[in-house]
Amino acid sequence: MSSPALSLFGVLHADRPAKVRAELDDFAADADALFVEQPETEVTVRTLGRVAARTPTFFLGMLLQLALFLPVYVVLHRAYDEAEAIAVRRVAEERGLPVHEVDDHPVLYMSRAGARWMLVNWAALAALAAFYRTTFLAFAGLLTAAIGTTLAARRLDRRLWLVVAIPATAGTLAFAATSGLLPTGLLLGPLLVYLGSTGAINEHRNEHLLERVSALSRREGYERPCLVTGKAHMTGLLELASDADLSVSRMHVSRWLRPSDDVTESPDPESFGGGSALGWFTTAFGLTRPTPRRGTETDVFGQRTVAALLDLVFAAVAGVVGGFAFAVVAVVALGDGATLGALAAGVALSPWLYFLVWEATLGRTPGKWLFGLVVVAEDGSPASRRAVFVRNLLRPLDFAPFYVLGFLSMLATDRAQRIGDVVADTVVVRAG
Repeated sequence: MSSPALSLFGVLHADRPAKVRAELDDFAADADALFVEQPETEVTVRTLGRVAARTPTFFLGMLLQLALFLPVYVVLHRAYDEAEAIAVRRVAEERGLPVHEVDDHPVLYMSRAGARWMLVNWAALAALAAFYRTTFLAFAGLLTAAIGTTLAARRLDRRLWLVVAIPATAGTLAFAATSGLLPTGLLLGPLLVYLGSTGAINEHRNEHLLERVSALSRREGYERPCLVTGKAHMTGLLELASDADLSVSRMHVSRWLRPSDDVTESPDPESFGGGSALGWFTTAFGLTRPTPRRGTETDVFGQRTVAALLDLVFAAVAGVVGGFAFAVVAVVALGDGATLGALAAGVALSPWLYFLVWEATLGRTPGKWLFGLVVVAEDGSPASRRAVFVRNLLRPLDFAPFYVLGFLSMLATDRAQRIGDVVADTVVVRAG
């Protein structure tokens, strides 16, 4: 039997299921089986108990991650499951396709963790308990109760879960933060252990996914399997597919919240994520400079306005974070006397750096990314770093007062350019 022709479909776990289903239905039109990144064996209460006993800090980080994500699942999915799991089930049911869950999920992996994992986790737990004491115990108990409540509600009724999930998760975190039960270290410590652990076993999971797809395809006679997985796995799967005697025939990377029909035929790792160590990150979040659609600068006025408002919010957050970071560095390097000056410098510079760095590296800020926009030179080529520097150097002028001058300039120019764009010879267009 020749190597199965594997199709890879990548998606962020939190997305619009109807959009993902439509894309998957089209992409996997000729598939004879669907494989999905879901636990290959059932995660039971006993499984979770083993995880808590062997890797308690990982377990606490997992609960924190759930508390952060469940409200998003309520809003987007109306269900506890990830977007790809919902989409796979619907497509398989409509077309009568077999579905195989093939992931050695982190929960399954940690339920059988060895001595080194246990030592690291218990040492981290002891450090958190020693430093935060009763605060740690109170928050751990509160978080466990909150997630337990959501899981119990889910078992009883989906509609009950929809009502309970947000108050139990977001409400718990808000209460903990306002009552002093959630200091920064207690939030970041378990999350970093959880994220670091999942990152460390990512290659193992990729190998396992491909081995299971290969073995089941040969056993069942599948010639065109489709593996549906999170975007973070895509680059690794491409690199390892040949080791599992699989040939990747085509690939689709779903855009977050926005429909996409981009399909890459016969993809290779070097052109997808660049084969770099951060390829999984750029893949997951679409952090590449897009192809501009020339001549669309006058058609994006509304999107550009809303994107600018979003970026102002993001820039304000960057100012707070940057001010704190500048202050910490100044205290360490120069002492307490430099705190206020460094804080002011960070608050003033960080929002400007936010725009400058994003546009210089990727041609667009997160606000523009969400609305499918990109900054380019007037001839359609990528904007140079000098042009990006100039357009952002003049941003305060456009902003005065509250982007009024920039707004009037966009109305007055043939290519909807604000003052910074006119001087820098740049335009904002749709991304292809």
